[in-house]
Amino acid sequence: MTALETPEALEVNPVEANPLKASPRTLVLVGFAAFASMMSMRACDSILPLLAKEFAVSPGVAAQTMSAFAIAYGALQFFYGPLGDRLGKLRVMSVAVAVCALANLMIAISPSLELMTLGRALAGIGGAGIIPLSIALVGDSFEYEHRQEALSRLMIVTITGLIAGQWIGGLIAEWAGWRALFLGLAAGFLAIALPLRWVTRDQSRRSAPLSDMPDPGNPGKSSPSTPHPSMARQIQRLIRLRWARRVLAVVAIEGGFAFATLSFIPVFLHDEFGLSITWAGAVMALFGLGGLVYTGFSKALIRHLGERGMAIVGGCAVGAAMGFVAFGPSWEWAAAGCLLGGGGLYMMHNTLQANASQLLPQIRGTSVSLFAACFFIGQSVGVAVEAWAIDHGAAREVFVAAMIALPLLGLWFGQGLLVRDAWQLEDGVHEEHRVHRVLRD
Repeated sequence: MTALETPEALEVNPVEANPLKASPRTLVLVGFAAFASMMSMRACDSILPLLAKEFAVSPGVAAQTMSAFAIAYGALQFFYGPLGDRLGKLRVMSVAVAVCALANLMIAISPSLELMTLGRALAGIGGAGIIPLSIALVGDSFEYEHRQEALSRLMIVTITGLIAGQWIGGLIAEWAGWRALFLGLAAGFLAIALPLRWVTRDQSRRSAPLSDMPDPGNPGKSSPSTPHPSMARQIQRLIRLRWARRVLAVVAIEGGFAFATLSFIPVFLHDEFGLSITWAGAVMALFGLGGLVYTGFSKALIRHLGERGMAIVGGCAVGAAMGFVAFGPSWEWAAAGCLLGGGGLYMMHNTLQANASQLLPQIRGTSVSLFAACFFIGQSVGVAVEAWAIDHGAAREVFVAAMIALPLLGLWFGQGLLVRDAWQLEDGVHEEHRVHRVLRD
């Protein structure tokens, strides 16, 4: 039983009358897909030293396998979001999972770093259509007051995939070779793609676009079908909103200073303290464990801290964690930092996700996908800059920069939450939400 199928998860009030909502069984399949996607995303974190050795390059050059994934993942959000809103999120996701299976097979048989990097870009293209659309499906299925809790349960699945990619992936790579890791990922994606495709055929009939929903002014009669707004117009509509711009900017900076920096912790531990790939990956996996601890207490934390407190405390915690890594005299300090940083970062990121899902509910797929695009563009820029810095002997400075930036980011996001409702009221978003609820109900 996955986190999305637990009795507690099912007690969260779903949007019963919403034809876009996913069934519990569908959410289980989506959870497996999100797990595999996150494992694939983080699979290169622990094996950079192995790739550098096999292809006779520096770890910074080997890091292009991560940059290629992140750039493709971010860029394709501009495609997947509007496509999911138009054709159905689950239908698009099923194709994306199949692409991931093909991409990971290509990586496993790549004879050169260049071809492997190309395969990682293809994996990013496929992976881009999984987790963001999963978040959008949760947004369709749960009311906002229960959505952050539901998203935290989805986060359990994705964090478990992160741990598997960073620790189990490193373990498999050291014992059986990195190619075996990607062959296993290819088989896993294929095993998910087939049942997801079967479920999609039935689910797509319930995923009608909002323009085909019953007309609230004339029950029983459908509104006339209207052309779907273009991708450019949807994105333009979003970025005109001040709160949307704040959320997108925060997640881009978070990607560059937090998630990009985390990618280099195993390399830093391997070079600084001589840890093996398996142990360095195990230390990094404590980041995911910290995230799981957060999800276990998320309901109480959300209730006691509120969104603003979650953002500020989370940013300060992950900043302190980066300080542990940068200045700790032994690898045990980095382990403690990863555990603390995982909880802190997911406190802030979960709050960002919940807000992203409600920027414009009418085009939720586009909203969440643009959010993910900004996140991964920020991460890809961060990986490129930090890889250059590490190759030039400035690894510690990379962690110090994150130590300073992330608490400030949490404070800036928290300040924005104070004025969010006023901004949305002035931008007319509250009225749009009211109209959306009438159409949906």
